[in-house]
Amino acid sequence: MLDFWATWCGPCQMSIPLVQKFYMEHKDAGLVVVGMNMDDEASAVYPFVKQFHMTYPVVYAGGTSAAQDYQIDGIPTFILIDTEGQIVRRYEGFRFEMVEDWEREFKGLTAKPH
Repeated sequence: MLDFWATWCGPCQMSIPLVQKFYMEHKDAGLVVVGMNMDDEASAVYPFVKQFHMTYPVVYAGGTSAAQDYQIDGIPTFILIDTEGQIVRRYEGFRFEMVEDWEREFKGLTAKPH
């Protein structure tokens, strides 16, 4: 799952602890989360990652083509990608109910034969 976020984004700050929990609960089942930071400058990213106890990889993607490549119009945006590299689902914005949907989608992906 790609998580496009920024340090100044309020909904991102609400979602990150839930992304972290989702990651910790499912990483042993193969879930990979990559946080795609979209800040204009990288200086605030590491302190933020430490403060929010983010243990999944975080990439500084501000100033790159990543947002354009994935057609990101706003943050947070979450993109669920299957093991073949295909986008399965996009989630734009954040609502607490999304986490239940992530759970269903991930369980559906892991139930499929590889």
